[in-house]
Amino acid sequence: MLKVYGKGQVTLPKAVRDRVGINEKDQLIVEVRGNEIVLRKAQSIFDHKPPRPRRNVGLTDLETIEVAREEHIREKYGREDAG
Repeated sequence: MLKVYGKGQVTLPKAVRDRVGINEKDQLIVEVRGNEIVLRKAQSIFDHKPPRPRRNVGLTDLETIEVAREEHIREKYGREDAG
């Protein structure tokens, strides 16, 4: 159980932070679902797997990043584009 302090602050227990991999200065996403508050660790670009190497494709760096983004969206959301 957590206590809410001034300005709405709470302290997440160390065991919870360790289990989820939350470190100092990480950002969290806050969602309200009915009467529940859900916190998720926001992923950074460093949390994503690098794209698998492709042979004889000749993609530029920007094209490779876009392909990796599309694959991530497809894997995570089961669709072609998130926006």
